[in-house]
Amino acid sequence: MNVLLADDEELARTRLRKLLAGYGDVIVVGEAGDGEEAIQQVAELRPDAVFLDIKMPGADGLEVVRSLGSRRPKIVFCTAFDEYAVEAFELHAVDYLLKPVTRARLAVCIDTCGGYPLRNGMCRRADRGQQRDGRDALPRPLRRQVSGHRPERGRVLQL
Repeated sequence: MNVLLADDEELARTRLRKLLAGYGDVIVVGEAGDGEEAIQQVAELRPDAVFLDIKMPGADGLEVVRSLGSRRPKIVFCTAFDEYAVEAFELHAVDYLLKPVTRARLAVCIDTCGGYPLRNGMCRRADRGQQRDGRDALPRPLRRQVSGHRPERGRVLQL
């Protein structure tokens, strides 16, 4: 899978590039430091997926996605701002990663982007070909609530 990294912080791009290097089927084909450069790189490189920051100079990540039209790569927002998640998914983002990105959370994201959907809580480890429980991507208190509780009919599970 060919990916483009778009983030105005070089350190964030470097960290994500290093995390992605552990996946043999993921190749970083380009990097962009602002929104306008990201739009240009998507058009030139035609990546399969774009890891995109929200707050960038030129055009923010949401504006970048809106400018790409319907024939666009898979979009993964990778940002420190959680308040844009609903809008990101309204734009059909594949995933929304909060910085700092963990290896476990990135593994779930890569499986989703690569066409390996989660089944029965398991995901394929792209870096080692192993199976791993996908629930570890959830925060501990949330994981406890989800895994140990089965609501009765008509009751709503509150997270």
